[in-house]
Amino acid sequence: MMKYKINSSKYYGIEPEPVNSEFTKLDMMMQEGYGYELKGDSYEAVICWKDVFDEVTAYFEENHLRDLKSFDDIFNGTQYVQNWVQDYDDTLRKVLLYADEESKITVGKLKIDLLNFLIILNQEKELNVHRYKRSLAETYYLLGHPKVGEQLFIQLIDDYPDNVWGYIAYSDEYWMDYSKYKDFDKAFKILKRVYNCLSINESDIIIERLTDLMITIKKKELEHFLEAEKENNVTEGTSVTDAINYLRRESDEIPFLYLKFLEDNKEEAEEEILNEMKYYISDPDNYAQDNGLLSVYLPFILGQWERKESSKDIINLVACSEESIDRRIGYTITEEYPVVLYKCFDGDLSYLEEAINKDNVGSFPKLAYLRVLSMYYIEDLKDTLGLKVYLEKLLKEQPVLATWISSIVLMHPFDELLSVGENSVKSKFYDPGVNGNWSEFKFHFYGGIQNETSKYKVPFNAIEAFRNWSQFNDERPIIPEYAILYQQLFDAREKKLVKQMEKVATNYGFNQKPLLKGKKIGRNEPCPCGSGKKYKNCCGK
Repeated sequence: MMKYKINSSKYYGIEPEPVNSEFTKLDMMMQEGYGYELKGDSYEAVICWKDVFDEVTAYFEENHLRDLKSFDDIFNGTQYVQNWVQDYDDTLRKVLLYADEESKITVGKLKIDLLNFLIILNQEKELNVHRYKRSLAETYYLLGHPKVGEQLFIQLIDDYPDNVWGYIAYSDEYWMDYSKYKDFDKAFKILKRVYNCLSINESDIIIERLTDLMITIKKKELEHFLEAEKENNVTEGTSVTDAINYLRRESDEIPFLYLKFLEDNKEEAEEEILNEMKYYISDPDNYAQDNGLLSVYLPFILGQWERKESSKDIINLVACSEESIDRRIGYTITEEYPVVLYKCFDGDLSYLEEAINKDNVGSFPKLAYLRVLSMYYIEDLKDTLGLKVYLEKLLKEQPVLATWISSIVLMHPFDELLSVGENSVKSKFYDPGVNGNWSEFKFHFYGGIQNETSKYKVPFNAIEAFRNWSQFNDERPIIPEYAILYQQLFDAREKKLVKQMEKVATNYGFNQKPLLKGKKIGRNEPCPCGSGKKYKNCCGK
């Protein structure tokens, strides 16, 4: 029997049945593609899955099959083909979002072929046909043919006038972050049209989308106003010293133009930034107290520059108590600071391990160090076994870190690390309120938690990190007139999400309820899921 790694399975907690021997190679290729996806290499997954799709369609044509379920019954694969085609479609979309023009043509054709195949197969299933036609329309926007995509959306709405998701997907193409064809007025008109359709029942979904759109519009207006206001301050006579001094100011608004000024004048600014960092490291707490938010900006600027020579400084800056962390960099320790650490890391694992072993280092810095260490093992050294050995050793020497070690295993859900996860979850020092009991942990391990390593693999942009950092942009309502409605929608969505999670957990035999017990979590507190983010930026969304 051919043996290969299983990266995605339809079997949860039960012994898998044997794959039809005629399709062993097909199943292996499917699992190989899932392996690439887990590593964050969507392009290789597409290359692999193209061959899977070609074989599946050839079999359909040769044997005159008319639905995926019939093929699944014959195939009996490790994963349902009905699930795989959706994963393939999602992966093609991800690749299209960042592909160059030449690759777009090839990948776009693959996506169109897949969707047309699925539309033909599902003629009698309206919801499936609607979903695939919606995805087809979105594909043409990604390919740079918005007129074709728009015509497909118009036809879709004419064919299914009572399906709210056609309108929503159509409007999303004109205001979401990924959109290249932003037109807020057009998006608003589409949503307003569906809001006035009495035959559509999902009014809460439409109101929520309208609210998010209006917040985005007002936020953009505010950003443009602030940028225009600050532009008067950055003149031809502005020097690097002026910009750095401006960054020392305490403010609720990020001085984007001054950060951009330093980025544009990196060669001139580098020496002064490094000198500031030297003063910072020599007396961190007092420097942070005397220099405002510059103490937060400095490591982020070095992270964007990927300055390996600053690796030990960036590590030492947070090798302290939680109280000092708050003074120096605040909540960035649970947000983007681990990425900054990774971008500056010089590969000296022994130095990083020493920092993890220090008694005076707080819990969150140790989690940040572990994230960097694990990324280096997986991405740079390609040594999953080495990471396993280290985590096993760490668990024995510092069992109080059992909860964070379990979070690292979920960050890299490779089969080789599952035993480490089990030992950490079963430790007496483990907090089940973070990643659940052993059954719940396995649920997360096998797909319940989204891959969070992607942000470590792309170039780090300090300005974008601060633009998205909620400490600056959502501590106060941006548009007060929408604040109450938005909070009501947020609470309603949260209740629905809890019910959905309980339903999914019950279906798979997991008990999700213990994760929902305990004291109420503050919006600015670390999320109990172990992601390292604030609650309001993670499970509290």
